[in-house]
Formats: sequence, structure tokens, C-alpha cells
Amino acid sequence: MTKLRDNSKIILILLLFFFIVSMVVGGLVGGANIMDIFIKSKNTELYVGYINDSQISRQFFTNRISQQSDQNNDSRRYNQLLTRTWDQLVSDQIDNQALDNLEIHTSSEEVIEYLMSSPPPSFQQGIVGLGFFADSSGAFDSDAYINAIINENMPLEIESYHRNWENYLKTWLSKRKLRNFHNSTNYVTNNDVKQKYIKDSLNCNIDYVYINYSNIPDSLVDIDDKSIQSKYNEDKDSKYKKDDYRTVEYVYWENNIKDKDSLDYFTKQQELSDNAKDFLADVDISSFEEALKTHNLNSDTIQVTETFTQNSGIPYKIGFNRRLVRFAFDNSLKTISDDIETDNGVVVMHIINEEKDQYKDLSEVETQIKSSILKDLKKKYAENILSKLDENWDQINKDDILNFERNQTNKIKGPFPGINTSSEITGTILALESGQTSIVGSDSRNSFIIRVNSKDEVDSNQFISHLEVNKLENYKRSSQNPYTSWIRSERKTTDSEFYGNEIY
Repeated sequence: MTKLRDNSKIILILLLFFFIVSMVVGGLVGGANIMDIFIKSKNTELYVGYINDSQISRQFFTNRISQQSDQNNDSRRYNQLLTRTWDQLVSDQIDNQALDNLEIHTSSEEVIEYLMSSPPPSFQQGIVGLGFFADSSGAFDSDAYINAIINENMPLEIESYHRNWENYLKTWLSKRKLRNFHNSTNYVTNNDVKQKYIKDSLNCNIDYVYINYSNIPDSLVDIDDKSIQSKYNEDKDSKYKKDDYRTVEYVYWENNIKDKDSLDYFTKQQELSDNAKDFLADVDISSFEEALKTHNLNSDTIQVTETFTQNSGIPYKIGFNRRLVRFAFDNSLKTISDDIETDNGVVVMHIINEEKDQYKDLSEVETQIKSSILKDLKKKYAENILSKLDENWDQINKDDILNFERNQTNKIKGPFPGINTSSEITGTILALESGQTSIVGSDSRNSFIIRVNSKDEVDSNQFISHLEVNKLENYKRSSQNPYTSWIRSERKTTDSEFYGNEIY
């Protein structure tokens, strides 16, 4: 009995711990269930996704969307809005974690100093709109505002407005510090400038032999069915998986009134809605098919997906309305909708069946796969021919495949006749000394061997005279790269998932 009592105490303590943690964490992430956070369960009723250990509530995400100006657009732009909002949430999470780790903060004093020296235009407009700190012309009176801060006689009427701006600027200024912190690590070395100077300014004279893949006849490389099938199986899940879809039969009553703000438009919409309700009343009595005959209506069939591509399969004439998609996926098969209004009319939908885990048939993508394999085989074919060439190029004759160019002069970065320019070509020339010949190299268009006949040397005095200005130009050109690169790198390691296409 004593042992049971002791175990009961432990259980009660554990239950109390999980209750307290769930209250704390739930408050942070919009009422999250503690087990949902630990196991990251996919609860689309409450959450739109997760970022690391934080579940993002639907209400919070909806509020962020409502702050956007372009929320009522077609499916493509609406998808862009959802993606942009989610991406910003991920970036915010990364920023906030970095601010904590680096202990970067912004004090109230810093905010006040910023408002005194650089008050944002929207802050000025808002405060003038409230009837304070305006000069005789109605513009923001900076001196009067600064005096009010210094003398501590800020009007009580704008206290709430001022506090909201202080809270916003604490976050904004902290993130600016973070951005400046990363950008301050940007440094252009003398060698960086020198390498660019060499490629852009120095000449070279080269001979080269090359094979352009497009000049190799398909008949010279062999592609068998086994290779195509193997490539298909390899890429099947990543490239050829079809979106799950539901087949929906629908009836559409079109509103042909173009002016959507007119009384005629709303009158017509009501008329169409009444017609749809009459149709649905007969559906309840008989069936969808019989009601179509009774009302002399035609239906059509579409395949609706949850993705945002191609308006999710909804005909563009109907207009953009995610309610149609959500009806198709949030209800059981054979369900018939109520009348659903869109911008262009009224729709009634009937869910017929669904298809999941489908793939494009090999016959649909065989040409694409064959083209990919051909390119790889032609590259190997070209490299094989070039690798067998004798170094005495004078005996090489041009033909339909093999090409030879002699004494071509240009900047090291090119371009050069036949092979144009690429990082592979430039890198090869940089690596060779005068009189040296490369091994076989390849880029996306050609395989080649290059011989450097001559190459300019760096004039030290000329380079030094241009060094500082080039360093400055390079620094300006890349001054935003460190922070952007850091964010991009952090995003790759951030554990997140967005369920937007299953909700909106």
C-alpha cells in the first residue's frame, strides 16, 4: 500500500508537469495540444503547419493573411500569397531564434532615439491624423514632437498609438541589427578582385577541339527500353507522381452581368441561386440525374485537386473560389453540395469518385526520359572520342561532329566561337599556363580540350591602380549577400511543413 501511495505521488507530479507545460506552450502557439507539439501530429483542424517545435495555428495564420492587400485574387496569386506568408513566418522564426542566441535586443531608449531622428513616414502620418504635432501646413512638426519627448509631456491621447509603434520598432530594429551583423561579415579580398580582374581584363590566345552534343546523331548512341524503364522507376516518385484528385460532376448557372457592383448583378445572382435551390429540391426527391432531365440542364465533369495549379481543376469561367475545392475534399463520395456562389455565377457539385497515389504512365513521359538519357550518353560519347585524340591537332580535320578552332583571342572569360563561354571553360583557361593543354572537359553544351598559346600576365602597377575602386564596387554589389545567404542556409535545416493546400 505504501509503495502504491508513493507511485501515485509520482504520477500526480508528472500529470501536473505536463499540464503546466501544455498551458505555457499552448499560450505561445495558439492553444496547441502538448502531445501535438511533441509528436508533430498533423491536425489540420487547428494548425496550418509547424516550424521546428512550434505548431502554427490556423487562426494566427489567417490573421497574417488578412493583413495582406491582395488576398482576394485568382488561385495562382492566392497560392503565392499563402506561400509568401508561410515563408515569412519561417524567416521570422529563424530571425527570432538568432536574436535570442546572439542576445541582440533593442531598448526603449533606442526606439525613442530612432523616432526622434528618423520617424517613419507612416508614423508621422498617423500621429498627424490623430490631430497632434502638425505644423501650419499640416505636415509633421518634428521639433514639436522632439520637445514633447524631452519635456515628458506627450499627450495622453496618443499614448496607445505611441506604445504600439515602440513595440513594433523594437522588433524591426533588432532584426535590422541582425541583418547588419551578418552583412558586416562581408569582405572582398584582394584575391577576389584579382580573379575578376584577370577574367574580365586579360587576353588569351587558345586553340581548342570540341564536340557539340547537338551535332551527335541519335543513331550513334544506343538507348534500350531497359534504360528508359530504369530511369522512369528512379524518378517516378519525384517527377511523375500525379496530384490526388476527386472527380466532380457540376451544374453551373452563369451570371453574365459584368459589373459586379451593380444592382443588376446582385439581382441576377439571387435569381440563379433560386434556380439552383429549385434544382436541389428535385435532387432530394429523385436523384441528381433525374433532376438534370427535369430542369433540362447539362452537367460537366472535372478532376479537382487540392493544389493551386491550373485553378485546382476548376474551369476559369466559373471563377476562383476555394470553397469549391474544400467541398470536393472535405466531404464523402456521392455528396451533393448546396448552391455555391462564385464571382461569375452559381454552382452545384456532386462528388463522384477519387484517385490517389497515381503516376503518369511511362508512355506519357518516355520522350522526356529519352531526351535526358540521350544527353548523358552523348556527353560520354564526346568525351570518349576526345580522350583518344593525338596531341598533334594539325592533322585533325573538321567533320560533322569534331570541330577545331585555332588562334582564337579574347578575354579569358570569353566568349569563343563554337563553345561560347561557361564557368568550366573559364576555369580551364585559368588553370593552364602558356603552352599547356587541358584534359577533356565538359559543360552543358560541349566537351572540349583547350590549349593555351599565350595568356597576358597581370601588370602589377595597373592592377594596384584599380584595386580599391574594384574592391568598393564588388563590396557594394555583394553587400546584401551574407544575410540572404545565411537565411537561405538556415531554411534548408529548418524542420517545417505547411498544410495550406489541404486547408485553403
